[in-house]
Amino acid sequence: MPSRKLPGPSRTVTRVPSQALTGPGTHLRPTGPGLGSARLGEQVASLILHQVASGTVAPGSFLPPEAELADLYGVSRLAVREALQLLASVGVVSVLHGKGTVVREENDWDVLSSLVMGALEAVGRGELLRRDLYEVRRILECAAAEMAASTATTAQRKAIADKVGTLVAEAESEQTPLSQFLETDRDFHDLLAQTAGNQALRQIIRQVHVYVASSWTAVRLGPAERLESARQHQRISDAIVAGDPAQARAAMEAHINHAEREQTIDD
Repeated sequence: MPSRKLPGPSRTVTRVPSQALTGPGTHLRPTGPGLGSARLGEQVASLILHQVASGTVAPGSFLPPEAELADLYGVSRLAVREALQLLASVGVVSVLHGKGTVVREENDWDVLSSLVMGALEAVGRGELLRRDLYEVRRILECAAAEMAASTATTAQRKAIADKVGTLVAEAESEQTPLSQFLETDRDFHDLLAQTAGNQALRQIIRQVHVYVASSWTAVRLGPAERLESARQHQRISDAIVAGDPAQARAAMEAHINHAEREQTIDD
């Protein structure tokens, strides 16, 4: 890769040749009316990020100029500019005016963004991220369950009990579509986080669930697995309704541990 000197005390940077960013499906062109530059920008951002996440493009390297990227991907410079702005917004690159776009260290990436999560999964690095996210879930959702048990109003406790009742009924019916069961499961966790009364905590939990949800369609939960999941949610609900913070935390931890251990959906 060609290198050049930047002004200042001995600092050499590497410019990534456009060939390094090529791969299957690299060339993008609108296939019909209505496909705007914003959509193309997202596709270009995803393609570039896949190459970065796979290690093809090293941190500290400068990406090719906008015009070169536009030619490489068969899109407008506006679409490339939007792609780079999107990558910058999740910490993958820094756009240095007058110098170019440099790839940042992976520690700077926003791993809770769907763009970064999707890229890591696509290049075969999803397992490590899932491990990290289960650890995050243990820290945050156990705390949320404990807080909900301590602070929930009578109406909130009833709403949680009603939601888990729906989940149990869906688990008991083999006619329930998997997508419906998982949506109710997801709603239960969101309701619990909302009941905890901390909006920042709820938002982080929801972001973590974005990645967890991405694997739901690839996993089939049979009748026995759905019933076990529903029973675990029932225990969490019972502890919150009873106003028992310690038991709510323990039930949530057991639920998350089970999901991770069995590598099944939980959501």
